[in-house]
Amino acid sequence: MSLWVKQNNRCPLCQQEWSIQRMGK
Repeated sequence: MSLWVKQNNRCPLCQQEWSIQRMGK
């Protein structure tokens, strides 16, 4: 998961989607 987070860190838009997924979980 560390790698996935690193890739998301690259694009700010991806980070927003990650936050939504975390809340949904």
